[in-house]
Amino acid sequence: MKKVKYIALVAFLGIIYSCQEEVIEPEIIEEEIPQIEGMYVGIFSVYNQDADSTQWDSTSVDFENGLFENPMNPSHLPLGGEGILSVFSDSLEFSQNNAWPAIYDWNLYLDGSYEYELLQNHLVFHKTNAGNIYKYDLYLE
Repeated sequence: MKKVKYIALVAFLGIIYSCQEEVIEPEIIEEEIPQIEGMYVGIFSVYNQDADSTQWDSTSVDFENGLFENPMNPSHLPLGGEGILSVFSDSLEFSQNNAWPAIYDWNLYLDGSYEYELLQNHLVFHKTNAGNIYKYDLYLE
C-alpha cells in the first residue's frame, strides 16, 4: 500500500509541476547605434515655410572618430563647422569647436540636434527652427 501511495504522490507532484506556467523573461533588444564614418557629399538645403522657397548648395561633411568637419561654401549655404559628433538612436548631436559671428542665421552652422536616417551609404539629417527646415542629403563618397 505504501508503494501505491508513493507512486500516487509522485504522479500527483508530476502533474502539479507540469501544470505550472513557465516564466519567460522578456528579451531586451538594444537598438544598434550606427557608426558614421567617412566623407559624405551632397546637398544642403533650407526650406523657408513662410516664403515657400528653398535655397540649396552642394556640401560635404567628413566624419572621423567621433569628429566632424563641414567646410563653409562661398554661398554661405552652409556656413560649416567642425567639432564633436554624438550619434544616438534617433538623433545626431553636433557640438561646434568654433565661435562664430552672429551676422548669419545660426542654423546655417552645423551645430545642435538633428533627426536623421541612415540607409546604407545615404545619410539624411535635418532640423526645424522658426518655420525653416535645414536639411543635409548626403551620400558616402
